[in-house]
Amino acid sequence: YKIYSGELPQVHSVYHYNIATGVVATFLRDPSFARVLTSLKSGDANPAKYATEQQPGSDRAMPVLMFSAYLKPLDAQVPWHSADLLPAPTIGFSLSSPASDFFFGVSHEIRRHVQLVYGYHLGKVTAMSKTQGLDDPTSDAAPVSTTRFKGNFFVGATFNIDFIKGLFK
Repeated sequence: YKIYSGELPQVHSVYHYNIATGVVATFLRDPSFARVLTSLKSGDANPAKYATEQQPGSDRAMPVLMFSAYLKPLDAQVPWHSADLLPAPTIGFSLSSPASDFFFGVSHEIRRHVQLVYGYHLGKVTAMSKTQGLDDPTSDAAPVSTTRFKGNFFVGATFNIDFIKGLFK
């Protein structure tokens, strides 16, 4: 019976998927609608006139939870290498509105436990209701609106829990 006295190689786990949280900036804007005065009342025969005005909204930032599937298994215990930039298909949702904002794209590990993520944001936005009917120029009542799914581009960064733990060492 012979005892091996040499050094044995380390065994590392490889990962086939990643769950990370982070922040994305989305170019999907959520407009708002309001009635604005266009002309003042001038006597009883000429009532005040109003029109519906749309405010386009602005780009938004939101916290997300993302799931990525690695096409080539990743060994997170070895130092980062440029081969880790291989894109991983990624899906996720907004942590602030999980039933209204969904994300589909790819992520790249740009540093160990840090990913650049980008793709298509499908989210609910405000839209004018199709049942609005005729636009009464003498009414200052708020326009009837509804929500609909629309899409646009997003980009962001996500972090694994190991990255966050490493900040406090």
